[in-house]
Amino acid sequence: MNEHLKYGGSSLVNHVTRLFNLFVTEECIPNEAKRGLVYTLYKGGNKPKNLPKSYRGITLLPAMYKLLERVIQARINSWININSIPFPSDQQQAYQKKIK
Repeated sequence: MNEHLKYGGSSLVNHVTRLFNLFVTEECIPNEAKRGLVYTLYKGGNKPKNLPKSYRGITLLPAMYKLLERVIQARINSWININSIPFPSDQQQAYQKKIK
């Protein structure tokens, strides 16, 4: 996480909380908040550097957006636990964290 978020203090926490709550109540996240930068990385080894398949793309997302994703995930997990929703089901356990 970026240092300004980590050490921003209670004032920053209050502003970010209000902003995130607004996103949730309005059910809308501005596109600017989700915009990432795409970089290509050379895969390495003996792959020829002149071929596109020798590279892979990565997207760097804004720290605030990644934090918002974690907050929403925590809220969903909390709601699932409070309401005793049997999730994930036995048929959908691949790539899922165990919630309970």
